[in-house]
Amino acid sequence: MRLERAAEELFAGHPYAKHCSIDGLVKHGLYDGPYSDAWDQGFRFECTRGRVRVTSAGADGHFGTCDDIRPNVRSACR
Repeated sequence: MRLERAAEELFAGHPYAKHCSIDGLVKHGLYDGPYSDAWDQGFRFECTRGRVRVTSAGADGHFGTCDDIRPNVRSACR
């Protein structure tokens, strides 16, 4: 995922950064893609010690449900 990669680059260049956001990535010239997912919802960033996970809430717009979209994780919906 391009957004996740850009956030990892931000932390690599700024190891003392406390958090990441799309606005911060744009400011540092690391990202120029969409600001929202396919359902026009914002992404969630989980950033810890250089590791970044970007999650979409999926079609229902709520995090923590079975349709959340995370890289390398299959949907829990059946």
